[in-house]
Amino acid sequence: MNRYADELPPFVSNALNADLDSEHPSEDALEWLRLQHDRALADPRPALTSEQVRLNLLARHEARLKRDAKA
Repeated sequence: MNRYADELPPFVSNALNADLDSEHPSEDALEWLRLQHDRALADPRPALTSEQVRLNLLARHEARLKRDAKA
């Protein structure tokens, strides 16, 4: 079993990051990287721009404020 199977981008452990940055990454790290690449190619949606991410986060924040004001 791959020791990095539970890692989810964009936040990964220091161990995985160090493994990927090493001169000779382990088979587990390379398998994890291939899986992330395959997942990214399988997603038909275009990547969000930083402005779209900002607007999404702002809308979520405003929705939480509105919900909390009702409580």
